[in-house]
Parts: sequence; structure tokens; C-alpha cells
Amino acid sequence: TMANCPNGVSVEQADVYAGEEFYLCGKAYLNEELLVAGTIGGNELEIMDAEATIVNGAFSLGGQADVQSHKYYYIDLTLEEPCEKVFESLPLEIKNSCVMVPPSTIEAVPNVIKQGETFLLEVKNVPTDVQMEITGLVSPLSVLILRGSSWSQSFSSDACGLGSCLIHFSFIDQKHELCTASADLVVTVSAPDQPVEDGDEDTTILLLATLFVMVIGTVGAILLNRYL
Repeated sequence: TMANCPNGVSVEQADVYAGEEFYLCGKAYLNEELLVAGTIGGNELEIMDAEATIVNGAFSLGGQADVQSHKYYYIDLTLEEPCEKVFESLPLEIKNSCVMVPPSTIEAVPNVIKQGETFLLEVKNVPTDVQMEITGLVSPLSVLILRGSSWSQSFSSDACGLGSCLIHFSFIDQKHELCTASADLVVTVSAPDQPVEDGDEDTTILLLATLFVMVIGTVGAILLNRYL
């Protein structure tokens, strides 16, 4: 019900990482009655020192995970108005590392081309909303891809250059900067086939004809010396 928590999850399911801002939202009850108005505070030495107004029973307390250690931090919740009451401490896990897998499909179709041809880059089955960065092409690329969707784009051989082109994909979780993944693939660009020129054919025929004449001439000279 609070503007700061449109897509909240239970504390046990929350993913909060070091350096991130977060909100602790809930509803305040006193003697099993929902409080229409009041004031509540949230305190933890390293991650929260906040006070919020209770509106129609709901509140939202802001915190900042400026920490280094991965552990549980216990937030003390205290009702300040209409009376003072200390609630149970709320444990919140703050993580300092993240393991994210890249999309299951990252490919170039085809991955071997000739100059003047095109290839298609495809990314499918993205695990979460990610910012994708592509380097290794002549011009780097940045694209936002939503969870579960796919992305593809066609490129000319000039985008890669002649030879082997190492293309690097980087993925950053839109909600958590610590959650990253990467992948590489190679596209090979070769020079086009050179056509056979007519002049080369004429030269070959001339060489064969010359050799034929030389061979005949040599045989003829041998016969003449023998029988004359």
C-alpha cells in the first residue's frame, strides 16, 4: 500500500546486497488493532536510522546497506506515537556477492561468413531484467532486456572486420549491480573467393602450346639426325 514498496516481498525472501538502498514496509498494530496514524522508527547501527509516519496503518522505513560483511543485521522497530512500544528486532540478510547465470542461448548465426555477408546475434531466455553490453564489434552496443524475453540483431561483416572477431557479452541485473554474468563467442570473417580471370586461362593455353611445340621439335630433330 505504500508508494515506496510497490513490489515488496517478505523479509525472508528479500535480496539485499551491500551498497543498495532498501525500504522496510509493513502495517502497525497496537493491542491487535490497526493504527490509523502514528510514528514508527527503525534502527540498526550500520544499515538504518529512520523514522516514518504511519498512514492508515502502513509505514515505510528507508535503509542503506553501506556494509562489507555478509551477515544478518537486526533492525529494532519502535512505536513512538501514539505511545511508546518496542517490537521484536527484525533480521535482514545483507549479501556482499551474487552469482548470476547468463542467458541459456547466446549465439551468432552463422558464425563463419565472408566479407559482404551478414550474421545474426541472438540472446534468449534471460533470467531477469538485465542491461546487456556487447563489445568486440566495431561499435559497442548497450541494450535493456526484460526477464524471459529475447533479443536479436543483424550485423554486416564490416561490424566485425576481417579475421576472427571475439564478441564479449556482459549482463548486469537491473535491480542489483553486484549480480553480473558474461559470455563470449567468435565470428570468423574471411575474404571472398577470387574469380578466375580470362587472361590466366589464355596464358595457361599458350604455355601448353609452347611446350607441345618444343617437345615435337625435339623429337623431330632426333629423327632427322638418325635417318639422314
